[in-house]
This record gives sequence, C-alpha cells and structure tokens, in this order.
Amino acid sequence: MYTNLLEEILKNEINLNIIFDKNDNSGIVYKNDIDKYIKMKIKDIVDNSMEKLHKNLTDFNKDIFKEDFYQKSFLNSLDESKKLIDTKHINYKNNLETQKNIINYISNMFDKKKDDALEVSKTILNDDLSTIGY
Repeated sequence: MYTNLLEEILKNEINLNIIFDKNDNSGIVYKNDIDKYIKMKIKDIVDNSMEKLHKNLTDFNKDIFKEDFYQKSFLNSLDESKKLIDTKHINYKNNLETQKNIINYISNMFDKKKDDALEVSKTILNDDLSTIGY
C-alpha cells in the first residue's frame, strides 16, 4: 500500500520535489518559495515520507469508514486494512532491517524520477530568476 501510494503520488509532476544523490546518502527537498531547496539525509527524507504516507493511508481508511452504506463484511476488511497500515508503519519505525530495506526501495523510486525532478527544479529556479529581471 505504501509503495503503490508513493508511485501514484510521483506520477504527478507537482510532487517531484525531491532529488536524491544516492552516492552522497542525501537529497535536496523543495521546502517553500523562500528557502527553495534544503539538503537532507536520505533516512530523514524517507522517515518524513513514511509519516506522510501513513497519515494519507489512515485518512483514506477513515473516510471510507464514514460511509453508511457499506456492508459489515466490507467494514471488517477495512478494519483489517487499517491494522495492516499501522503494522507496516510500526514495523518500519522499530525494525532496523526493515528501515534499511525501505530506505533502499524508496530511494530507488525517487532516483528513477531524478531527471524529472531536476526539470521541475529548473522551472522553479528559472521562474525566480525571471521575476528579478534575469
């Protein structure tokens, strides 16, 4: 669920705000219009990504539970889904081997989008230069 959600998120150009440098074990992340990009460790980027993915998956699950017309069996499936979402998140936070595997997997996902993310960053930086007359 986590990887599928991240893959879908990265299909949208607006979400290509992270550029990984696997050789340096770091990346740059677009922060805001003032600070632009900040350098972060890959583990910190993945930790933040996992927190956001967990929140999104949990919110999706809650939204589905709000609907009155679902049958009890479907609600049981959603409850199991919620448990799985939480278990995967807890396992990531508490198991160093799992962290290592997920950091590697997610960094590979971001690395595949590196060229696209670089193009987005050029657009952001060029827009800034044009507003100050360059």
